Amino acid sequence: MLETMTKNPGILEAVKEVRHMSLGRWARAMYDGHMKMVRDQHARDAYVWDSGAEQERARLSTLIARMDAAGEGDQVARLQDPEFVQEMLKKYDL
Repeated sequence: MLETMTKNPGILEAVKEVRHMSLGRWARAMYDGHMKMVRDQHARDAYVWDSGAEQERARLSTLIARMDAAGEGDQVARLQDPEFVQEMLKKYDL
């Protein structure tokens, strides 16, 4: 009933926790197992996202270094353009 009376996220979270605490032992174990699986999946997704971003940063860093070495350092500002980035990555075989 309280859920229909408020949109406050804090109160809604508290209601959810009270419901969780009032579950029977078996139901609570099932719910906890499900929530652990959800948290683990979120952690895996975050890890994949972070490692992908790290690899992309390393790739762009290598590209900038190669552009500088080739005398194209003045073109680094153009790396804001995704099409230019793809063109340069192809040019430098990255």
